[in-house]
Amino acid sequence: MSSGFSANFADVVPTEKVVELSPDEVSGFVAAVAAEYPEEGVCDLASALGLVAREFACGEDDQHGETVRAAWESLAARFGEVTGLGLEMGFHDPEDGGPYDEVEGAFLCVDAMYEVSPAGRPFVGIVERRMWVSFG
Repeated sequence: MSSGFSANFADVVPTEKVVELSPDEVSGFVAAVAAEYPEEGVCDLASALGLVAREFACGEDDQHGETVRAAWESLAARFGEVTGLGLEMGFHDPEDGGPYDEVEGAFLCVDAMYEVSPAGRPFVGIVERRMWVSFG
């Protein structure tokens, strides 16, 4: 029986930094998740993410109420206004990973962190980043 592996990466941003840069929107998101899951005792961004990140990261955000989706979109938009970076929710199930994984469970990551160099611009769409894993 064969196994498949893939290399993944994310530019992870600490939740504390997101709270610092978008405090009102974080509060709104936490409140929306807490209202949807009153039995879970949601009290901060990390606990809110822990409840919803798997579905959001997998594109199954229709499992959550409109209030939660709207609050997340507001938070992501505000973070983008403040930083110029896109904010994404990620989720990694440690059961699907390996001993060297640097993320576990819910996390926040950014996009648009890096740009192509002037020398590389003519090759956008031609050169492809390829990843692999090695065993042994």
